[in-house]
Amino acid sequence: MKNFNNLLIIGDSFCEHRNRDSDWPVALGRMLDCKVHGRGWGGCAWWNSKKELDKYKSNRSTTVLIVVHTDSNRLPNDFNYPITPRLMQSLAGGTIVNDVVRYPWLKYKQLALDFYDSELFSVQFYEWAHTAWINELDQCNDFYATIHIPAFDNVNLSRVKNGIVLTPGLGFKSLMDISNAEFGTDTCTWAGRDTRNNHFKDFNNVKLAEALRNVIVDLPPSGAYTFSNMAEWDLNSNPV
Repeated sequence: MKNFNNLLIIGDSFCEHRNRDSDWPVALGRMLDCKVHGRGWGGCAWWNSKKELDKYKSNRSTTVLIVVHTDSNRLPNDFNYPITPRLMQSLAGGTIVNDVVRYPWLKYKQLALDFYDSELFSVQFYEWAHTAWINELDQCNDFYATIHIPAFDNVNLSRVKNGIVLTPGLGFKSLMDISNAEFGTDTCTWAGRDTRNNHFKDFNNVKLAEALRNVIVDLPPSGAYTFSNMAEWDLNSNPV
């Protein structure tokens, strides 16, 4: 008997789009007959995910929590501004139109670039802060289940103690790896201008939903696991 009927999905742009039937949060909710909550904040730090989690107070015992962990080097702020090293580098290269009216965070472009290039930016501090976020998630024992997914290769989920850590497998370490493989490359060439929902073609959005469904239905004990269907994904290259 199924003892859950809600999904709380939080993270970055890898879980942002939820308007098509093929978008993986929507597809997963349909597969499990669950209501989907939460939000993915494109380009934003884990701080946005924490705020989404804090807002979700009720029905936790009947909710599966899915956290898509983003790059720890993104700068947290209270205005939902996407301040990331990769995006700032794209802006510096002139690959994105400087429309401050549409994108108000662009007014901080040079400030962010200067900060990332300065001695004030400590990679170790932001990695420590992300570890603190993981520790807080470990203390959330009131959810039906918790699943952690790395969006990027540099996300370290080895400290997770309470929950399922789910990675692609077959040589792929993160969602970014698979997304790049759709283009037949091992490097990101689409920062800030990806036309794919959740950085995947529709077919692979559904495949991600299926991989998560399989884990949630079987619900193994806390530990590290890989996608059960990775060999079925439609990709143009293998991991390097």
